[in-house]
Amino acid sequence: EMKVNVIGLLADAVRAIEELHIVWMI
Repeated sequence: EMKVNVIGLLADAVRAIEELHIVWMI
């Protein structure tokens, strides 16, 4: 369960970073 939780957190972090990157691109 811990591994899955960590992977979920990393996925959310990557998604947030991508969104911020898109904002910076604009």
